[in-house]
Amino acid sequence: MAKTLCQNPKCHSERSEVPDAPSVGISYSRLPDPFRLWRTQGDKFEIVSKNSGFIMVLVIMAVVAVGMVMFVLAADANMMIFQSDTARLKAAQRNLTASALAWARHNIKNTPAESLDKTVNLEAPELDIPAAAVAVTITAPAGKNPQAQITTSATRKRRTLKSQNEYNLAQ
Repeated sequence: MAKTLCQNPKCHSERSEVPDAPSVGISYSRLPDPFRLWRTQGDKFEIVSKNSGFIMVLVIMAVVAVGMVMFVLAADANMMIFQSDTARLKAAQRNLTASALAWARHNIKNTPAESLDKTVNLEAPELDIPAAAVAVTITAPAGKNPQAQITTSATRKRRTLKSQNEYNLAQ
């Protein structure tokens, strides 16, 4: 404590004790031992690193855990893409079959008997399904209702779904 003039106007004495100002800088020698960054022993200077190995192990474990999570998420994402592509192909196949069946029912009335048993390839790009093909064959067996054999093929990336079904065209 140093003796200086008091700055407070209500102070009853001209001189009072005012504490010394605290130091602004950080002294690493005052920190507890686990937080010391270095220590000196005489002329020797050495870096203190007690916890750095433990922290490194924690960092490596965290990186491995993040890698495993990313591997699982990537596998799940690939499965979701596969399932969505399959659903899209099946929907395209249903749409192609329904369109071909509607076309066959509409055209059976206007088709002469000699043009039956021929395969007609419909234009699938007009159905807004890329990489798809539809073929319709209308047959009229004697004494039975006419039938349509519909062959569809839909492709997405490396997968192709093909189907071939026969439907009765009741008039």
